[in-house]
Amino acid sequence: MSTTAKRMLMAAASAVIFLGHLVLAVQADGTSTITLLATQDTYINSASAPTFGDDTMVVGSSSVAGDMRALVQFSLGDIPEQAIVESTTLQVWYRLCSFSSACADMDASIHRLTQSWDEDTATWRNMGEASGARRYDVQTIGGYFDTDTWVEWDVTELVKEWRSGTFPNQGLAIHGQEGPPENYKVFSTKEEGTWRQPRLVVELYQPAPTPTGTPTLTQTPTITPTRTDTPTSTATATNTPTGTPTPTPTNTPTGTPIPTPSDTPTGTPTPTAANTPTVTPTPTATATPSVLTVYVPLLVKP
Repeated sequence: MSTTAKRMLMAAASAVIFLGHLVLAVQADGTSTITLLATQDTYINSASAPTFGDDTMVVGSSSVAGDMRALVQFSLGDIPEQAIVESTTLQVWYRLCSFSSACADMDASIHRLTQSWDEDTATWRNMGEASGARRYDVQTIGGYFDTDTWVEWDVTELVKEWRSGTFPNQGLAIHGQEGPPENYKVFSTKEEGTWRQPRLVVELYQPAPTPTGTPTLTQTPTITPTRTDTPTSTATATNTPTGTPTPTPTNTPTGTPIPTPSDTPTGTPTPTAANTPTVTPTPTATATPSVLTVYVPLLVKP
């Protein structure tokens, strides 16, 4: 791709935008891209005390200003907590280069800042020793024909360290060539407008949420009363028939005892049917036996 085409593509991409501090684009494979804009940006130089929180950042070295570094900070609060960071790219807009060096190529590296700062008060005196030694990524920045485009660094590991709490998020520094000969690069800041503001482009993957145990509403069935009536059927007699009583013999003082039946046999009781619509016929009572009277002469002892 030609330089001109690349610039047109980058310009079109940068024109999508920035209504707040982020833009979220969901991809077909379930990943998403979130763009975070700088919350602070400035640069410091080793030869003077003034602060430079204006519309440019300078990285490299100058015979007048000494060594120069850019400081940038982003808020990560808009990255969903459960999201997995797949990659993160730092992008800064490359505006100008030093003509005194014929815009020679220059390596620029990313370093983690180890203390907090404010763009309105940051100077070399209070931030010159605040860059960590590790270089997270290094890019070679070209000359004049490479200006007016985005320069990118891979800062995935740094962002993961911030999110995991390994290190606090205090921003990053861009270091260029330090020391003679003079060679520097000029970048845009947030004061120039959001479409050229330093930014982080974060590729995310969000796992499918674990389903929660949402109870399913089950309709309680209506209880149908159960009939308590005894079903109509042949009733079972509930009374046990009383048997015929055994006659108790009456003792006769003298002579041969004559058994005298004391009770007249009672007919067999009619069983009473429970809830029986048809009445059971009453059995015919047993006939009472006739009593035979026997006269025995009394023998009187002389």
